[in-house]
Amino acid sequence: MDTLTRLIICGLAVFRLAEMLVIDDGPFGVFVELRGWFQRGTLDDGLKIYVNNVKAQRWIDGRVGLVNIRREIFSGITCVYCVGVWFAFIFAFLFYYQNAWTDLLIIFLAIAGLQSILATKLGRH
Repeated sequence: MDTLTRLIICGLAVFRLAEMLVIDDGPFGVFVELRGWFQRGTLDDGLKIYVNNVKAQRWIDGRVGLVNIRREIFSGITCVYCVGVWFAFIFAFLFYYQNAWTDLLIIFLAIAGLQSILATKLGRH
């Protein structure tokens, strides 16, 4: 498979994964539950960042508040472009270190991505 074809296939695979995590419900609602778990994080609960046993702080709306990892991750996993960048980083390694298993994974996801694009364009989404 030539480089351009492989790059297009990787792009379709990243598109599908990003769309699946950000938009789709997933099997048994797993992606909805994952997004919901991250969304429920507040400044008073969830995981906090500690640096040298001191709570890390961040400037929020003119006030200093605790950094909540769950909220930060939620803001990242609800943006299809942000998720696409992270998956592209992973797929860059799969693109470079190709073997039969990575090719199978990439092609599987690329076909699913193409199907998703076609379903959306044909109004069947």
